[in-house]
Amino acid sequence: PELEMEPCSRLALLGAEATDMGMGTSPFTETHRDFKSFEKRKGALKEAEDEESPYDVSKALHRDGSVMTVVDLKDFENPDLLYRELGCKFVLGLPFKDIATSDSIIMNELPDPSDAQTMLALRRLQE
Repeated sequence: PELEMEPCSRLALLGAEATDMGMGTSPFTETHRDFKSFEKRKGALKEAEDEESPYDVSKALHRDGSVMTVVDLKDFENPDLLYRELGCKFVLGLPFKDIATSDSIIMNELPDPSDAQTMLALRRLQE
């Protein structure tokens, strides 16, 4: 803590000088939301498109929010690290999804089906 005093004092002095010189942003007044209210927002999911449409994301989204993570093929070179980065927990050495785990992954390139390690990692993420 004693090493933080000098930089913090300098930062506070810079802020005071900026205020004295009239620097800064214009004042902001909230006009749209009641920031004192803590009620849960109600959202509306996008209506389902044609069942055959490749762009129908209605089944991939959750009404309370969805977390999607872009995963590259090179990320599968170290599956345990990938599982950790996606928020998986480990049970008996296997990845286990919980509330903090990414809901879906997006891959711009699909793995070669003969790549056993990547296919195993994908299968474990699906289970």
